[in-house]
Amino acid sequence: MRTNLSQMTEAERREHRRTLDHARYLRQREERLAAQKEYDQTPKRKQAAIERASRYRELFPEKNAARNAVHAAIQRGDMVRRPCDQCGNPKSEAHHPDYSKPLEVVWLCRPHHIEADKMLALSGRGQGPSGMTEAQQYRFAFTDFLCFADDTGLLSRSDYTNERK
Repeated sequence: MRTNLSQMTEAERREHRRTLDHARYLRQREERLAAQKEYDQTPKRKQAAIERASRYRELFPEKNAARNAVHAAIQRGDMVRRPCDQCGNPKSEAHHPDYSKPLEVVWLCRPHHIEADKMLALSGRGQGPSGMTEAQQYRFAFTDFLCFADDTGLLSRSDYTNERK
């Protein structure tokens, strides 16, 4: 591969940049993971997680009630966790096709649960009152929580990108 960028084709330049970016990622990966782990232990991060969970419960009360009903039924022994209905994986989750029927669940492993939620969203049955899917509502509601750790405190994503330019 040529090293003089002016002599490279556009495809070679893209590949060269991709290789350099990947090498930089590998060099910085451990440092970033350590910084993230340290940040995750701070009171500010824990408080942000509590606020995010609270907002999620407020945004989707029916979903939260259904989840709590299944949890309580399992604790009482009224409901037993079963393996995934699709693949038999013993690590399954309760999938609610209809949150208005909280104890009518389908037991799915995580990958099949994600797939089922995507199919519900695509069919339009997973839409909330605003016409957005729950995932879209969630992303919209939590855009201010997309933060980065900085020595000056937390910055929103837009602040972070604007300051770094």
